[in-house]
Amino acid sequence: VGFVIDAKIVSRDDLVVYNYAYNSKLFSRGNIEIKGLSINKKHNIKKNALIGGLVNSLKEVIAHSVGSDQFFTNVVLGKDLNAESQISDLKKILPNLSFKLAELMKKINFLDKKENQISHDSLTPEIKAMVKNSLSEIKKIKEKTIQINALIENFEKSLYIEDFEKVGLIVFFNLTPEVQVKINYHKLSIMQEIDSALKVSLMEKEIWNRAKNDTIGLQDFFQKNSKNYEWKKRYNVDILSSTDKKIVEKAQ
Repeated sequence: VGFVIDAKIVSRDDLVVYNYAYNSKLFSRGNIEIKGLSINKKHNIKKNALIGGLVNSLKEVIAHSVGSDQFFTNVVLGKDLNAESQISDLKKILPNLSFKLAELMKKINFLDKKENQISHDSLTPEIKAMVKNSLSEIKKIKEKTIQINALIENFEKSLYIEDFEKVGLIVFFNLTPEVQVKINYHKLSIMQEIDSALKVSLMEKEIWNRAKNDTIGLQDFFQKNSKNYEWKKRYNVDILSSTDKKIVEKAQ
């Protein structure tokens, strides 16, 4: 994908965005990689390559820069949120099927009682057709219920990643504090407002950026503090050992 803006992408394999992703929902059962360096706006203002929205990877999210001061960027790792949504939708269908099945069973029970009172041959064609249709509908509902439960079971099996070592958020340049990261391992969720994101961002702002732009200051700091990083008085020592007394005396 070239770039993503206000969109939703679902992938069962690795998802690669070659430029940037802005306020979008990205889902992948593999890795998600944002290759772009930044979003270029007017007046040469640059913003991070991944801003806002929701990024959900079962494995790793890899990006040059993540987050924005204006938007929260949600990163969820180790859990397939798309599969979780499908499980939720499937479970919503089951109560309706159960209700329909109960109504049909009531109708069949009523007709069975009526059939016991009246000979089968004397039943009207309409009642016979009703019984046949009801039995057919009951069969379909039971089959559909079995299929839905099987789908739910399959989705639940693949909901979490098995190898937690494959889970991670890799940011090469800048991670803004307004990034919320949630890491899931089986049924254990680790929720962070991510102190590390704040540390990374502050480290880059207060140290690395200054280091790039303040070479004179670095030289001045080195000259003023170089003595703090010198070795203290040292000795060159040879340590010898032996169980033979004669060798020890000879060495002395």
